[in-house]
Amino acid sequence: MMMTEPLLSPTASQAIHPSIPEQYQRVAANIGKVILGKDDVIARLLWAVAAQGHVLFRDVPGVGKTMLAKAFAASVDCTFKRIQFTPDLLPMDVTGSNVFDMRAKTFQFHAGPIFTNVLLADEINRAPPKTQSALLEVMEERQVTVEGTTHKLALPFIAIATMNPLEDEGTYPLPAAQLDRFMMMLSVGYPPEDAEMKMLEVHLGHSPALGNLEPVISKHVCSHGKPRCHTSTFRPRCATTSSRCFARFAPTIATCDRSRRARRSCSREHARHARFFQEEISCPWKTSRHLPPTCSAIAS
Repeated sequence: MMMTEPLLSPTASQAIHPSIPEQYQRVAANIGKVILGKDDVIARLLWAVAAQGHVLFRDVPGVGKTMLAKAFAASVDCTFKRIQFTPDLLPMDVTGSNVFDMRAKTFQFHAGPIFTNVLLADEINRAPPKTQSALLEVMEERQVTVEGTTHKLALPFIAIATMNPLEDEGTYPLPAAQLDRFMMMLSVGYPPEDAEMKMLEVHLGHSPALGNLEPVISKHVCSHGKPRCHTSTFRPRCATTSSRCFARFAPTIATCDRSRRARRSCSREHARHARFFQEEISCPWKTSRHLPPTCSAIAS
């Protein structure tokens, strides 16, 4: 099953290495043999992988989140490990720990399941914040520090986490620093009716569909995709007018977003103050709709 829309636009395909779009199309087609009717979700997952980002799936159980991660790892010839997050999970259960060797009379580091290429953090919000913090360093810097010793991870490293939005009992909210590590938050959803009918034929056959998947590209393509795209797309064209316009446009968008968040925070603080003291307080953001000059330029 081929993608209904290209993973990369024609302009971007001309700017990057010509083999990269074709390689990711092969991966998408291979995953599409197992995950049916979800070409858009597969494309977004591969977009995040191409940028060396991590993905958080926030969806109900039984829609194929785990199988999607396994299918991707099987298609890219990557090692795959899964961690079932529970309230009693410890940080050392994720990163690994130093174990004393009686024969050598020294401490030997035993790597945890975090040392893999594709990590599935199943129900990540069921672990306490102390355990969730074990993923902060590895998701950002691709390394793990245990008792003062830093251990580098083999590239690529992609974390795919799942979260059930229906059950809140026994869960812990993800901190902002943890959510910031994820490039995308996706929802798989249920497939269309025709895809469900074909799914019965694929997954209820004599041989499992996931076991029949073979790697179509090597893992080195994923680990080198980001630098190659970054170098070939932006550096040769850094002096063009479009690049300079983009360099001015990006900070403008960031300024508008900060102004909007400051407006919301100020309104909430004044509302709390008014309820506590039972008095009417005028909020400056309600009486004045002042925008920074850069935001006014975009609005015009």
